Amino acid sequence: MVKIDKYEFPEELYYNDKYLWARVEGNAVIVGLASFAAIESGEVSYLDLIMREDDEVEAGKPFGSIESGKGATTLYAPVSGTITEVNEDTEADPSGINNDCYGAGWIVKIEASNLDADVGKLMKPDSSAFNDWLQSEIKAAEEKRKELEG
Repeated sequence: MVKIDKYEFPEELYYNDKYLWARVEGNAVIVGLASFAAIESGEVSYLDLIMREDDEVEAGKPFGSIESGKGATTLYAPVSGTITEVNEDTEADPSGINNDCYGAGWIVKIEASNLDADVGKLMKPDSSAFNDWLQSEIKAAEEKRKELEG
């Protein structure tokens, strides 16, 4: 587990720069919201998926959004392929995203169409690219908090 500030990132997962993680299992990719977004978003109250089972998704394109007391966050697919499963438990009760973002709170499973190329564009949590990206996101979140506090 890589811990940066108060956020944790399992080393075996891949991450895009839109706050999603990807767990590769063969050619299937399980997708969920990373701890940074789960914490910074506040309690997730609604999961709106615009793509469902058998729909084609494209890496970097939206497939849904989450809503919380702090607003809405668009979910961008980390890989291209076909959605084979939607986590109906998370959809019915999205608090699982906050309570267990890397486990029971996963969002969709995608059968990847170009796995190696797509995964090659994602970040590992122990990489300098990931650390640099996350540090800039942490700084932006802190500045936003200060701005809101007055």
